[in-house]
Amino acid sequence: DGRTALEAGPRTLRGTSPALLELIEQLGLRDALVTTSKSSPAAQSRFLYLPPLTMLPNNLLSALLSPEMRPLSIAAMKEFFKGGNRPAGIMDESVDSFISRRFSPEIARKFLSPMIHGIYAADSRQLSIKSTLKILWRAEELGRGSFIRGLPSALQERAKEHRSKLLDRKYQASNLPKLMKNVSTFSFRGGLSTLSLSLASALGVAQNVDLRVDVGCVGIEPGQEIKLHLSDGTTLTASHVVSTLPFPVLDSIVTSSKNIPSHSRLPHLNANPASTVQVLNLLLPPTPAPLHPPGFGYLISKLIFLVASSTPH
Repeated sequence: DGRTALEAGPRTLRGTSPALLELIEQLGLRDALVTTSKSSPAAQSRFLYLPPLTMLPNNLLSALLSPEMRPLSIAAMKEFFKGGNRPAGIMDESVDSFISRRFSPEIARKFLSPMIHGIYAADSRQLSIKSTLKILWRAEELGRGSFIRGLPSALQERAKEHRSKLLDRKYQASNLPKLMKNVSTFSFRGGLSTLSLSLASALGVAQNVDLRVDVGCVGIEPGQEIKLHLSDGTTLTASHVVSTLPFPVLDSIVTSSKNIPSHSRLPHLNANPASTVQVLNLLLPPTPAPLHPPGFGYLISKLIFLVASSTPH
């Protein structure tokens, strides 16, 4: 119909969560789904600006044949035969430290850093390997020092845990999981807000739900009965509270309550730094020749930023 939906935040979801698919079914949003097939360029073609603009391999053969990816392929083969070098007693380390230790600092900066930027909008030197890429840490253990050797076993272990969790609860999503099996990502007509708006509408008519809108929480007092002080002057009591607020905001709300003993505070809420992310949408008119190859998009290595920032304008 000539209209384009531009998101102000995340653009897509992955269809791997049974609970999410069940929610979509319960809200009657199946016909509103907009899916991307796993075989489409948007799912298979990812690019890294080294420069030049280089398509990341999506299989082993393309990785071996790509000249730009050859340093990564060689490093992976060397890692397979490299002995264990995890420092004794270490419980965690940064993603950058892990890849630098198992591959090389250059591989960590050139290939891993842009991937971390794209997924987490954060610095790979500050992110925990066990929090972000736990499977690599586990694979290193299973591979007796080499995460390349241990990766198949780690993947099997994770799949087994996933199946076990699915057996713990029967999800009611009809045949939607089967339909989403070959889907890489999905959204909704009208954007991802379709999901939250539909959920709000469903909760608004539920007899056992008291939905408050345009009212903020300004204070939380933990205890046997948790007290929530709202911006309209009212106070609610609850046995459990589930927060979706950013940790620094939640910390300011908890610490704003004067009656909280020091042992009840949550010091970990401000333990990690946060990134500010700006979303910029560019809508370009059609051109006779494509401006860029079809694909998911491209990532920029940290090395490019360093060179650009040191170049006079």
